[in-house]
Amino acid sequence: MSDRENPHTGHRKRVRKRFTDEGLESFSDHEILELLLFYSVPRRDTNETAHRLISRFGSLSSVFDAGIGELTDVEGISLNTAVLIKLIPALSRAYLLDRDTRYPSFRDPEKLGRYLVNSFIGCTGERLIAVYFNNRGECIGKTVVSEGTVNSTDIPVRKIAETGYRMKAAYFVLAHNHPDGDPIPSAEDISATETCTEIFCRLGIPLAEHYVIGGNSCRRIISADE
Repeated sequence: MSDRENPHTGHRKRVRKRFTDEGLESFSDHEILELLLFYSVPRRDTNETAHRLISRFGSLSSVFDAGIGELTDVEGISLNTAVLIKLIPALSRAYLLDRDTRYPSFRDPEKLGRYLVNSFIGCTGERLIAVYFNNRGECIGKTVVSEGTVNSTDIPVRKIAETGYRMKAAYFVLAHNHPDGDPIPSAEDISATETCTEIFCRLGIPLAEHYVIGGNSCRRIISADE
């Protein structure tokens, strides 16, 4: 079918022009999804599919947070389309990390905090990351070390230490998120931090700080009273 024969072509051109002229500010949630779906659904009407996604998951952010399997359960969503949808939060995270906090310094707590908050964009489960620094306080690497509840028995001490040795790190920072959006450290968070501080000090790669991320906020555990 040619563009002339496709009844949706004119509509798609108008929607794309509206975006290039005005941005997304005037778009409703389902219209944002409709525009996105243009690029994986070349012929069909994507408006109905966008409405189904909002109806199924309840909000735009919940659509992007849904799993691949959940997305493909929705009528009209193929695997390719589900991957495209999941790319959005991942690309947003990469963009913000690169733009705002490309080289976070341990000596700049505000910038480091933004870097860590941005590192958890799109994470729907609890995740623990380690960020490594040299003697000048410059970030030299970051790695996801575990997924799931953070406690002292589950933290992969050997993996964290070996990565730090390989990077020749002077020290490192841990950060994990609370998916409920509350950045206040739990009793388990504090206990795990105390245990890890002792262990990593003996291993010669000190744990300098442990951040808890909740939504767009973060709290420090080790220097909480400073």
